Amino acid sequence: LRIVRLRLVDGFGQFVNLCGSDETHAAQGIIVSGPLSVEGKPGLIGLAPRFSAPTRAWFRYMSANDAGSEADYETSPVCAFVMPDHLDGSLEFFNADGSGAGSLQPLDDGRVMWQDAPGRPTTTGQSPARALNNTYAAQFAQSLVDWGLSDADQSREPALGALLRTIDSTLWAVDPFAHAGDEHLALLVGHPICVMRALLRLDVIDPVVTPDGTVTAVPIRLGNLTQWVDGLLGYFVDDDYTVLHVADAAAAGMARQIGPHQGFLQQINLVPQYYASFADDVANLPVGATSGATPVTHPYIDTSGVLWIRPNQTINLTLLVEPLTTVHATARRAASD
Repeated sequence: LRIVRLRLVDGFGQFVNLCGSDETHAAQGIIVSGPLSVEGKPGLIGLAPRFSAPTRAWFRYMSANDAGSEADYETSPVCAFVMPDHLDGSLEFFNADGSGAGSLQPLDDGRVMWQDAPGRPTTTGQSPARALNNTYAAQFAQSLVDWGLSDADQSREPALGALLRTIDSTLWAVDPFAHAGDEHLALLVGHPICVMRALLRLDVIDPVVTPDGTVTAVPIRLGNLTQWVDGLLGYFVDDDYTVLHVADAAAAGMARQIGPHQGFLQQINLVPQYYASFADDVANLPVGATSGATPVTHPYIDTSGVLWIRPNQTINLTLLVEPLTTVHATARRAASD
């Protein structure tokens, strides 16, 4: 786009020419934002590709058990519930009906062991699929067990710990005014989290099929930290539970120490010192920075914040959502490259 003349017209037809433009003079001094600028051509504005046919991003909750069925008042999208236990660094699992299934317990060497809920006949170390009624929830739990085997061979934070810290930091931006009705932040045991199924699809109805109309990928952001009613903590794409996608890089970059003998769960005489320096690594950051003193860097956490989808492509999602909140899907402009 090149702006030659620019005029502001009000509702009564009155107008004023802008940027010195009129019948004989072209507009001057127009400032182009960074993402829209064209290298070497300061007067040219690069516009994002747009579909000329009717288009919509279709984002819906789906049945937790019947693939392809949309959730409604009779069909639930809830696969299971999970609840972080900061006191011992574990993650508890509950079936969709609220019955206890078991928990993922961290071991000293970085591995993760599944332990069935009390009262269930079990053998330690069994597969989560034995206790969880939902296939997707069982795959989610099993992926953390598998990551634990990999983490045991490397000197890094375990995937389970990275997940718990990312959830904790994301919750800082969720419902700070207690809209959901729970004004008390849990310290020892976290909030229950819904594991839900969803579907994302980009529908394009174009009678003329062009190559660009079938292969052009559109970036979509799921979740929004600036919307305090948005409760998306992370999501898995197309049943790949080896990578958890987060809504924003800041969720992992600004994570703090949490878990056994860390942060506010240290020895009581060390907590005041930790509290006094809690905000130092954030207060001294430059504007726009997304990483603090103790960021999550585990490959299990994807911080790109963008999901790419092509026309008429369907993506199946498993969401981790704070109950009684909403989830936003926002189409974004593609990068200049």
